Amino acid sequence: MCYKVFHGQTCNESETTCVQNGGHLVSIHSLEENVFISQLAQAGYKFGNDSAWGRYHVLIGLMDPTLNGNFYWTDGSPYDYQRWGTCIGEPEEPYLQQGCTTLVADQETEGCFQEWVTDSEEIVHRAFVCQKSSIAHICQN
Repeated sequence: MCYKVFHGQTCNESETTCVQNGGHLVSIHSLEENVFISQLAQAGYKFGNDSAWGRYHVLIGLMDPTLNGNFYWTDGSPYDYQRWGTCIGEPEEPYLQQGCTTLVADQETEGCFQEWVTDSEEIVHRAFVCQKSSIAHICQN
């Protein structure tokens, strides 16, 4: 797979950008992939509690736009791995309020580092990661 980090878009805008670039928001299927994506998208410094959650977060391609708990990866791959943030009770019912999923890629004071949390579709996030097939001719962009 090829990966590229983009910045400053909402959930829906970010998936559109990925599709326009020949891919989708990243899907994660193992702890190793989760750590890799977190490291790839890190800002490189520790955030404080001085702003919205979106400052810490990197959008990934796990969606639940109907808010009914039926999460799916935008690339169509199976939902076979999860790393919900235990720091704020996300595994309880993460789908009740938000339709997008983010990865906390930077260390912060809430203790959710490298875990997933749901977030609003309207929030502009610091970063998002697109992935596309590693076939040589499409990895050039």
